[in-house]
Amino acid sequence: DRPATALSDGAQALTPAQLTQLAEKTARLRAALA
Repeated sequence: DRPATALSDGAQALTPAQLTQLAEKTARLRAALA
């Protein structure tokens, strides 16, 4: 929930905005491969 203050793996965690961007890219890739 709070990547900046996480005790472990905080730097690897996705922010909500990054997750949205990743989901959009994944959807476009999936559509291109379908």
